[in-house]
Amino acid sequence: MASIDTKNLQIVLKDFYTLTGMRIGLLDHNAQELITFPSQPCQLCVLTRTKPELDEKCRQCDLAAFIRCQKNTSPHIYTCHVGLQIFIIPLKIDNHILAYIMCGEVIDSARIHEQRQEIYDYLKPYHFPEDELRQAILSLDSRGQDVMNAAVTTLESLALFCLSKQMIRPNKNDFLKNLNEYIDAHLAKPLQISDLCNHFFVSRTQLYKLSQPYLDCSLAEYIQRRRILYATKLLENTDLPITEIAALTGFCDCNYFRRIFKKLSGISAKDCRSQSHASICEEEKADGE
Repeated sequence: MASIDTKNLQIVLKDFYTLTGMRIGLLDHNAQELITFPSQPCQLCVLTRTKPELDEKCRQCDLAAFIRCQKNTSPHIYTCHVGLQIFIIPLKIDNHILAYIMCGEVIDSARIHEQRQEIYDYLKPYHFPEDELRQAILSLDSRGQDVMNAAVTTLESLALFCLSKQMIRPNKNDFLKNLNEYIDAHLAKPLQISDLCNHFFVSRTQLYKLSQPYLDCSLAEYIQRRRILYATKLLENTDLPITEIAALTGFCDCNYFRRIFKKLSGISAKDCRSQSHASICEEEKADGE
């Protein structure tokens, strides 16, 4: 579960609704609403969900759309089983999705009369009170296709804004997993803090604030620790020359690599390899006796 700045997210969602008139919400991976504005769905959705079988159809429809959005890690526009247009935007860092923005509950203004009739014909067999059903359908908002496309573009920008302001951010396990994966994938390169800022969509100051609760050292030192951790594995499990291991872990200067390795490991790279080989020989000797 991501960490959420509920107060500021509520302000952003309210502003979006004020601007567009479309209901908007933040949802988790199970399509459960975390924050919405307005708090209640449209009148037709409320009425539809009073029937258990339709409520289950709504849930399955939303879940299927979320799975598709998660698979593609990109915005997804779909028509729900009743006939409403809904947009889903993933809030993601790299390809790791933290949550989703959902918006819509509208019909296409280009065929408003046909869609109203189609929705009425679909729901009539469920024996809703006639006046309530007709009123709920008439109350539906409609938007042109160009407005819907513009809404999706705006929501993508909104998602980036929320991430940049840390209104939603990874929890400790997700953050460290994502951080380690990115660092480990770039160990052979001269990785800079600015590269991490671009990866997490944050400024340098914001990145330090984001990492401070989770790390017991600076980001620069943490990167070095990951380099030395990988170097240790290579020393223990391969016969690669130390100069080559230094290059593979992002050190252009082998002497500098040796100094940093000893500083962080407490022993030299040469001794690390010797101890590992000695340990292997002892194990093989014990197995042979």
